[in-house]
Amino acid sequence: MVCDRLIFPNGKYKCKGHGRNIKGKRWDEEFELTKEEYRRCIRVEDGMTECWMIPMAEKIRPIYLMIQNGVDPQDKKAVVDGIKTIFKLAGVEKKIKILDYNELLGTNYKSLNGSLKEYKTVDWYLQKGKETSRNSTQLNADTIYRLCYEEMVLSGKRHYYVFIVKSDIYLKNKNFVIGASGGGTCAIISTYMFNDLEPDQKYEVIKTATIHEIGHVFEIPNNNRKTNVENNIGLHCTNNCVMRQKRDIPGWIEMMDDRIKSGKPLCDECINDLFILEKKILIGLYSLLKVNT
Repeated sequence: MVCDRLIFPNGKYKCKGHGRNIKGKRWDEEFELTKEEYRRCIRVEDGMTECWMIPMAEKIRPIYLMIQNGVDPQDKKAVVDGIKTIFKLAGVEKKIKILDYNELLGTNYKSLNGSLKEYKTVDWYLQKGKETSRNSTQLNADTIYRLCYEEMVLSGKRHYYVFIVKSDIYLKNKNFVIGASGGGTCAIISTYMFNDLEPDQKYEVIKTATIHEIGHVFEIPNNNRKTNVENNIGLHCTNNCVMRQKRDIPGWIEMMDDRIKSGKPLCDECINDLFILEKKILIGLYSLLKVNT
């Protein structure tokens, strides 16, 4: 469960959380935290409630591509294409950098004993997803994006994560998922289920899945929206739109075909959600986004 807002007004930590958290405040109460309390709020459990407080620093945040070894270059290209599609709709395609995390690593990512340093490599995140998996063939996506939240809180650095993996992934109580996302932070796209498709079709389906998951990262559909939405493993659009819910490969192919035929990845309501400024910021700088009327 993710806190609604945590910002830095004049260097202070301020939050509007869900459930009860470290100060015993209810979800609708705003309050300030000391730096020590803020770090302790990385994971606070109250019964069945977890309070994750993620700061939204007011600056443009890059996207880090977290690419598993062995991912097909065409699959990576399809994911980047999907990300850029969302950015183009928002008019920010030239303002947000897409960076390959593997190229940023350098050499200082192993401890003296040879183990991977925490939060420093793609392999470390995937290793943790494997260690906490319920079986030997899948990655635990819940673990991966939980660790992404933790890294940003601990480092104080703001960015988006987009994982591209060839492994099968799952979420709690689900046999498998094509993708998973944590609002405002992380998306995980698995190409595993698309391996039997023809190359051109596979490219377009992966692109479609990426638009869908990045849409969720940017909180589309918006939580306050009342029309043409359903709560089906998270909030989804019911229009002829990429933000619909699909649970199998034929469904994703159908959504891909609809996107191509219509020429519109998002319906008008979801495009409007993309530009709602009073919710979590899309790229960290309100002035870069303008509402189209």
